[in-house]
Amino acid sequence: MDISGKFGLTPNTLEDRYGKTVTPASICDIYLSIKYRGLLVSSSISFVIIAINMVLKKFVIALLTWVKESTKSEMLASITNGVFIALYLNTGFLLTAANANLTEHPPHFITDNFTGPFYDYDPEWYPEVGFLILKTMIINSLLPFVGLFTGWAIPLLHRRMDMKWGKDRYVTKKTSMAMYKKTWSGGDYVIHFKQSGLLLIVFVSCMYGVGMPLLFPVAAFNFANQYFCERIMACYQVKLPPTLDDKLTNNMIAMMKWAPLIMLFNGYWMLSNQQIFNNKWSYKPNSLSNTHMKSGHYIDLHVNWASPILVMAAAAVFLVIFIKFCPEEIRMRLGFSLQEKEIKVDEDLPNFFDTILLSQADEIVNEEKNLKTYYGFEVNDPDTVEKLDNATQPRKSMMGTPWYTILSNDMYKDDFQYTGAYVEEREKLIEDGNDVKEDENGNMIEEDKRIKCEQSDLVIMLLNVACVPDAVVKKIPDFEHGW
Repeated sequence: MDISGKFGLTPNTLEDRYGKTVTPASICDIYLSIKYRGLLVSSSISFVIIAINMVLKKFVIALLTWVKESTKSEMLASITNGVFIALYLNTGFLLTAANANLTEHPPHFITDNFTGPFYDYDPEWYPEVGFLILKTMIINSLLPFVGLFTGWAIPLLHRRMDMKWGKDRYVTKKTSMAMYKKTWSGGDYVIHFKQSGLLLIVFVSCMYGVGMPLLFPVAAFNFANQYFCERIMACYQVKLPPTLDDKLTNNMIAMMKWAPLIMLFNGYWMLSNQQIFNNKWSYKPNSLSNTHMKSGHYIDLHVNWASPILVMAAAAVFLVIFIKFCPEEIRMRLGFSLQEKEIKVDEDLPNFFDTILLSQADEIVNEEKNLKTYYGFEVNDPDTVEKLDNATQPRKSMMGTPWYTILSNDMYKDDFQYTGAYVEEREKLIEDGNDVKEDENGNMIEEDKRIKCEQSDLVIMLLNVACVPDAVVKKIPDFEHGW
């Protein structure tokens, strides 16, 4: 029995008024197809932004590493700023600028180039553009776990490949000790990479947080994930971070102070929106286009609900200009600067030589003995070396390295492939490609040991000779074996 057309059911075939058979359109299928395509495109935008950020990080780091700076800290600070600016423009600015319509505002030779659908932060901007920014930051908050997993999986894969997929770690494809150590000692801790990500979180959250307060708990969640993952990575995955000065920290503080200023200005513009807070409206310029109604939102000095934020923003700008251009003597008199008065604080710290670990003292003592015995010159004061040689195990030890020398920084040590005289049997860790002669007991003969050790000794000698005036260096005999 054919029940099509009965009980509210639509028949599979219909006839038009001329009696011609037609097939009804699958309206629901068409609607769902368009909906899912739009959802796929909108969802992919956040992932595309994250992917572009990763590419930008690699590109900017490679570019600024190639440019070079006078010190490692300055180079890392430049990389931090460069990566942050690239990420911020791509994540927090480009999406808003691409959808902005600034044709209401002067100067028109610039603003007429911005012809997006949104004249302001109107009610429709938040679900279309604001939601994409929020979703990007949510995805970004989960990336620390991705970095934690890849930091474990990729080195493990490289090590298994180096062991020829076996279990004996002493079976290796590496042809030098430096390459073997690099495979098994973990990667470098890229602190500048992390700092640029933290700056991105702070600036994007401050820029849009007044209008989208959900960005602040997302940022807090991101910071918590960063802390948790970084603790694990620093303990189990990467090498000990290098010894750096305070340039990176000062650079981070200098960059952070601009985030509240951006929050005040953009927050004022969000809160002074006329359509949301004053119920103003205007006709759309073209009902067939995707352009929304004009905002009628201009900069004026009328007092409204957003005026306190504008006053705070103006005061912040005044303070920035005042501190930047006002002489320090005047600022000191007005109370805007600390007086240059030496503050004496008794920190109850022990004597320097009573805080050094025995291993740290051996670094200097053994290096000094090696240079004096085989090359005939001294780098450190003999009294200092004697005190270090007589040092005992400290009750409270100094954190980090006490020696402000290039080779006490593991990063430079690896770059020079330096193995110090304080490393026992270091000749076994140095490979120069020459054949090794052995005595009757199967041990390396003394002459071959010295030839191998000269590779590392040459590094510390040249670093010290570089500080000597040229006129003195020219009097040194040729660098012959045993000099």
